[in-house]
Amino acid sequence: MLNYEQSQALEFIKSGHSCVVLGQAGTGKSYLIKETLKKLNNKNVSVTASTGLAARQFTGATTIHHWAGLMDGRFENQHLLRIISEETRNRIKTCNILIIDEISMISRKVFEQLEFICRSVKDPSLYFGGLQVVCVGDFFQLPPVPNDIYRDPGDHAFASDTWRKTVPHIITLKTVIRQSDKDLILAINELERGVPSHQTNQLMLALERPLSRNNPCVLFGTNFEVDCFNMTELHKMQGESTSYVAEEEGEQKYLRKMNANKVLLLKEGAPVMLIRNLSDTLVNGLLGTVFKLEDDGPTVKFEDKIIKLSKVTFSVYDPSQCITVAERKQYPICLAFAMTVHKSQGLTLPCVIVDCKNIFQAGQIGVAVGRSTDREGLCIKNYDPKCSKQHPQAVNDYCASSGAPALEDLSCCRKVFEDDIFEEEFFPTCDIYVAENSDESDFDEDDIKMMEELERVESTSTNTSDGQGHQQDTRRLLNEMRAPYPLSDKQKGLNADIDYIEGKFHLFVDFVKILSQKIELMKNEHCSTSQTVKNWNSFYSSYHTFMQSPEYNALCKSLFQSRNVNYLLCGSIATAVRKNIITSQTPKESDQLKTSCDICISDFAHGKIRYVGGRAVAKVKYHNTNLVRNDLRNFGQIYNQQAKVKVSLLQTTIVSQADVECSKYSRSIIDVKRKQNLSCGLTNISDNTFEFFLELEKIRIPLYSEDQLRIHGQNMLQHIHSTVLKNEKLFSLWTSLFSKLQTSMFTLDSDSDDCSLIVSDMIDGASAIVCLFEDIVQSYLRVTDSEYRKKLLEDIGQKKSMELRKKLLSILVRLLHSCLNGRADPPWVFDFLLAAFDFLETKFWQRVMLFVAVQYC
Repeated sequence: MLNYEQSQALEFIKSGHSCVVLGQAGTGKSYLIKETLKKLNNKNVSVTASTGLAARQFTGATTIHHWAGLMDGRFENQHLLRIISEETRNRIKTCNILIIDEISMISRKVFEQLEFICRSVKDPSLYFGGLQVVCVGDFFQLPPVPNDIYRDPGDHAFASDTWRKTVPHIITLKTVIRQSDKDLILAINELERGVPSHQTNQLMLALERPLSRNNPCVLFGTNFEVDCFNMTELHKMQGESTSYVAEEEGEQKYLRKMNANKVLLLKEGAPVMLIRNLSDTLVNGLLGTVFKLEDDGPTVKFEDKIIKLSKVTFSVYDPSQCITVAERKQYPICLAFAMTVHKSQGLTLPCVIVDCKNIFQAGQIGVAVGRSTDREGLCIKNYDPKCSKQHPQAVNDYCASSGAPALEDLSCCRKVFEDDIFEEEFFPTCDIYVAENSDESDFDEDDIKMMEELERVESTSTNTSDGQGHQQDTRRLLNEMRAPYPLSDKQKGLNADIDYIEGKFHLFVDFVKILSQKIELMKNEHCSTSQTVKNWNSFYSSYHTFMQSPEYNALCKSLFQSRNVNYLLCGSIATAVRKNIITSQTPKESDQLKTSCDICISDFAHGKIRYVGGRAVAKVKYHNTNLVRNDLRNFGQIYNQQAKVKVSLLQTTIVSQADVECSKYSRSIIDVKRKQNLSCGLTNISDNTFEFFLELEKIRIPLYSEDQLRIHGQNMLQHIHSTVLKNEKLFSLWTSLFSKLQTSMFTLDSDSDDCSLIVSDMIDGASAIVCLFEDIVQSYLRVTDSEYRKKLLEDIGQKKSMELRKKLLSILVRLLHSCLNGRADPPWVFDFLLAAFDFLETKFWQRVMLFVAVQYC
């Protein structure tokens, strides 16, 4: 029987309004859907869910992807509309009410594609084609899973403008009606929200005890833990294992993103999970047991059915090129001694162990604990109240809102589609993006390019020499800006602006005078008494602030008056003035060898440091993950135990996107977030870990200098690495990152009570911290090494080019002298001059060549 809240919700749905019904565990959402279907039997109602498992509890239900022909999100809207079947079109056209269960697992992208398909097929003039849409779920559970391959960042559906127009009303079920184990249900709801009470914390701690039931399923926070546990348990089983090797083609970076294993290792009796929807009953997430293993494939018992499986094709599609870039044919199952919390969402498990060691996402622990049917079959390991994270404020705000008022004529829900609304396309015409943890190479050229796009470290000395040793007079300064042979419209426009300024030369004189006074004042304020790197850093900070100020903008406008301001020309003039003023003030390289306390790094550089630090952690973690997985694949057990501990340790330095949003180094987050793309594939490191890399940067900056290069020559980089690794303060910062970890982090899953074995494991764990210090520092410095080499080669190339130009100019002068004295053939010399003119491509040397040519003529 429905309670008051459920009855009110049912009446509201019967009135024809589109709405979302929210409620946490035990509030009767599924029961409400079943009762709604009974009351609306005179209408064509389609019941769908985000997953096949969720859909199985309702008669005739299917996944929303199958119902609307959305597939796996690989196609953009127009392509999808062209390929959906006639059966799907008829299903949409005849539908009156669409119910979507587990809406929290539907992303914004999927929801917007669903609306587009329904509108295009049923009625293009109305949102959703005029369908009544009823969504049911709990946004305090896990958010949608991002799909970096198909450019889906995993935003909640309610974040969409389309959602606000099509699902305007919110109904919240608050009363817990499931009376069995009510304390556990309340605890689950608190854990989901990230606000566990003292009673909930005590209950979780009390649940860390052995289970009386057999064959528990273990839930972990990461795939790595799941893989290790599954292979370890399989190795413990009696009998011979059978391996099934996939047929595959395509690049490894795409193949690594597939759910299906390259090598599927099984034994009879092993628990498995289906990873592909095969039918309405054989759905993704369904658990089973291996019944028989044969050369032509495994036979699996799923509930009351025994199924001989065939290989299925898993593929990765590139929407920008409209081609399949990778394929793998494999049996659609995986081992299920353990699974991630994400994969378990929607399952009901009679016996479950939740390992909280690496659970750090909002809603994750609540979902994990909620898989259990009762507390007798539930065990919680490594619980810490910090595991229960709060959701982003947007989730709290939406769930606390009341929605739009209901109108009797249903105009609140049947909104006319606005043609001028921007139809978002999710696949820009660029290469497909794969998240960083699938990149097995070390830092490559793309890493360096991305790093260079972030703000530069301004604590190093600025090279201010540009070939001008003395301050130029004002007119010559202006002429230096002129393009000698304007070809492009931009160059012609530049010269036209210079001609205009020459006609108003008194304004230009005033412009330069005011600029000089401003820059001189900044120099005197910051660098008059001391010229340390910190002082120059302050000077440049003031200079950049001035260049972005309304005062500078007004100064530029006063120069051009009613003419459009050429800010590029103004900036070039300001740069030349600044360089002339401080040419003699640049700190020498020998002054750069300061302690880390003397190095000041601007906020603008934090983004670069945080990015490179995160990449260093990701690279080292990925390398050690591969070592462990290779052991598991080749031997069925882990021989490189230290690599496993390293992965676990590095996992503690990584935080979720929600956590990093609260960083006290907000500038670093802005810059890194700007580089995330849609997939948010970059590794987020904690503030403590960022401070370690910040100190590393301060130590390494003064070591990259010309003095160091002269002293150490080809051994310079080796010297830098050795010096940084010997820094005691840096090593102390590194070890402090792990000082508060539980001792279980250091033990290598030893079940023995032998103290000597436990101590040995802890010594090995401490050794892993020391080894990781070297791994992380080396990985970070390899990036800065590459950046230094690149700059050094550019400098050497410029010096060689300058020497070559001087030699060429000397030859030209001698040739000119020979021509004037009749000792050389003039036509040949003239051809040589033209060729030299092309080579001497800079404005300065072209002006010299022009002078030589004029003298010759």
